[in-house]
Amino acid sequence: MVGRLRSLEENVAYSYDSNPWINGAISLRITRFVGPVEEIIARCEEEGVDKGKAYVQRISSGPRDEVSEGVKKGFGHRMGGEMVTPRILIVKPTRFEALALWDKVNTFNGIRLSGLERSLRIQRPPFATIDKESKEQQDEALPIYEELLKRGVPEEDARYLLPEGLITTIIFDASDNQLRYVAKLANSFFEKPGWSQLERMQRITKGMRKLVKEELGFIPNEEGTSTWDFYGEFEGWREKVGYGKRGEQRDKNLFSWVVNLDLDGSLSMYAQAVRQRQGLVELEPVESIARRATYVIPKTFDRQAKKEYKKIAKLATEIQINKLENGDPTFPYNMLMGQKARAKFHMVAANAPYMITHRFCGTAQWEIRERIGYKSFKELEGLAEVGPRCITLKECWESPKAKCPIRHEWTKLSREEIISRLRTKTIEDLVIE
Repeated sequence: MVGRLRSLEENVAYSYDSNPWINGAISLRITRFVGPVEEIIARCEEEGVDKGKAYVQRISSGPRDEVSEGVKKGFGHRMGGEMVTPRILIVKPTRFEALALWDKVNTFNGIRLSGLERSLRIQRPPFATIDKESKEQQDEALPIYEELLKRGVPEEDARYLLPEGLITTIIFDASDNQLRYVAKLANSFFEKPGWSQLERMQRITKGMRKLVKEELGFIPNEEGTSTWDFYGEFEGWREKVGYGKRGEQRDKNLFSWVVNLDLDGSLSMYAQAVRQRQGLVELEPVESIARRATYVIPKTFDRQAKKEYKKIAKLATEIQINKLENGDPTFPYNMLMGQKARAKFHMVAANAPYMITHRFCGTAQWEIRERIGYKSFKELEGLAEVGPRCITLKECWESPKAKCPIRHEWTKLSREEIISRLRTKTIEDLVIE
């Protein structure tokens, strides 16, 4: 092995030092290919710096970018370029813990980390799970999940059936000048009420702190500003964050005000929303989400799918409530990705055009497009620089295979028609009594 692979906490946290271009290629390949991390590292090392560099450039450059001779234009996945770093940190949280970690990484919290997560799209079930209850839930859901895919339901909708206890992989930039932010992220959960009872989260944050101490010589006593309460009721949280209240804005200069949205959507949607580093998602207490027992029903689910979904949601609710009543802190692992949570979303308006473009374009998953992309668009309606690319750039970057509903028609549509066609106007909830 050319680089240096260190186990910080066995099976859950590693660091890897190598050539920055090799690390960039490793980071991208982990998110785009299945297989053990060690095998992907070995492959990238074998291919070497030049191939790694070409791979990162192709994935990171976009259709409108000016490129050097010999560089192939690619997909515009900018994060690939940010992972060209001498050291990466690899952690293996559950989907729920990944949601919590990403929720801290944003400008509001002063945690300016670059990172990537392995997508469920490139993995085939059965997925690795954290506990026997999550496995039981997955076993119950997979036959329906597979049948939905055969009937043309998008994976992004079918996964609403799956539990948050699935295990994923995150890669962070852990170069020397980022170690302060690695520490801030770890400190935000290490030995904190509720979170300290999740063994995997504590081992991951312990490994992160170990890396910082080894490389920096000390662990900065800092953490993120926002908090996600593990235990608590909705009413107290609502008063604290001002959910349901609108702040007055003096003007609509993009650099002088903050967009504040009330959100109510699935954990699957929030898994995307918290990755928006220019915004802050303040989620209601984890306990409150579980006790509410409400689930988002995708529009692609027919009557039979809804019936099966209700059975799976009922099982998930029973497991969560039983664990809560018995003082078992692992109940979040048994929440479904389609389980509903309320949140306050904050974003400096100057960052809204970029966010809206990426969360409102046609292939963006329908729920984040409707609940965040559209709602943010309405806050800034009338500004020419706000909207999907077909409005703002008069161009479409979607691939010919993309599922954008106006992929072949946008040139013939007015601004109003484009927005209307991209909306998902009817959203149904499933409440488990």
